Amino acid sequence: MTTPASADVRCEILRAAATLFAAGGVSATSLDQIAAELGATKGKIYYHFGSKAELQTEVCKYSVRLMHMAVAPGFHAPGPPGDRLRRMARAHVLAMMCNRPYHRVVVQTYMGGSTSGASGTERAFLDDLIQMTDAYAAMFREVLAQGMEDGSMRRQNLSITLNSVLMMLNAPVFWYHPRPDETEAERNGIAEQVADMALGAVLSPAPG
Repeated sequence: MTTPASADVRCEILRAAATLFAAGGVSATSLDQIAAELGATKGKIYYHFGSKAELQTEVCKYSVRLMHMAVAPGFHAPGPPGDRLRRMARAHVLAMMCNRPYHRVVVQTYMGGSTSGASGTERAFLDDLIQMTDAYAAMFREVLAQGMEDGSMRRQNLSITLNSVLMMLNAPVFWYHPRPDETEAERNGIAEQVADMALGAVLSPAPG
């Protein structure tokens, strides 16, 4: 059974791993470096994670959980699809900006192919991650489909639309770097602009 103290230690390890993976790349980051970041030994990591590949995948899964917690309230909120999509998009971008290292590791995992040598157990972790990301994307798919159905959004290929919207919303992971003096209002402004740009690609033109 996972105790609160054990869960806290796991989160501490995930945070350190995400920070170092994001900064130097997964393949170039060793468990020794992560242990040093924690001020601990590798044994502390191995007690909770079986390998670096498993740790990498758990960082990615934690990233998806963070995004889901941020976006789900907008998905379940009442209101027309366009309003719900706007809330979801803004929440997605803000969550990504606030937890950028975790999401950078997701990009490395999907684009870098660094889990290609994973064991059977690690492959199972990766399959779980893929299922989680698919379930997350399904929230956006459902709202987009509803908007196309009621005419508030352009009728376009749903899969292409979904992937394009998510690509736009994910873009800050590549170019956003928080400033020490950055204000909450500035972060909110970035999120609003990116969300508006994504919605501009799908909303039907106003009559007249």
